Amino acid sequence: MVLRRRLQHRQDGFVMPVAVTGILVLALGSLSMQSTLLQARRGQTLARQSLEQGDRLASGAQRLVALLQGPASCLKPIPSSQWAIEGLPLECPATLDPDDLRSFSIDGQQLELVAWSPSSGVGDLELQFADQSQSARFQITPSGVRERG
Repeated sequence: MVLRRRLQHRQDGFVMPVAVTGILVLALGSLSMQSTLLQARRGQTLARQSLEQGDRLASGAQRLVALLQGPASCLKPIPSSQWAIEGLPLECPATLDPDDLRSFSIDGQQLELVAWSPSSGVGDLELQFADQSQSARFQITPSGVRERG
C-alpha cells in the first residue's frame, strides 16, 4: 500500500489564529472601555468631594459671620490676630472664648479660622480644614458672604 501525501493548502489552519486574534482584540477593547469608565467615575467622585469641601467652608464662613453679628459681635471690629482671652473688649461676654471661633466643626470636619480682617462695613475671612487640605477666602459685606477667588 502506498501512502499518499496529503497536499497542504496554504489556507489550512488560517481560521483559528484569526479567531484568537479577534477575541484578543475584543477583550482588550473591553478592558480599555472599562478602564476609561472607571477613570471618569473617579474624576466625578473627586469633583463631587471638592464641591462638598467648598460647601463646608462656605457653611463655616456663614457660621462665623452669624457669631460675629451675634454673641461675638464685640470681636467683629478686631482682627483675629489680636483676639486673646486676656485682652477682650469689656463689652464681650465673660463666657466668650475666641478659640471657639478659631476652631470648630462642620459636618464632622474640623475647620480653622486662618484670618479675620475687618474694615469699614466689610471684612475678609479665610478658613481652612484642620488638615490644611483646602482653604477658601470670603468677603463679608452687608449683603452677605461671598467667596473670593
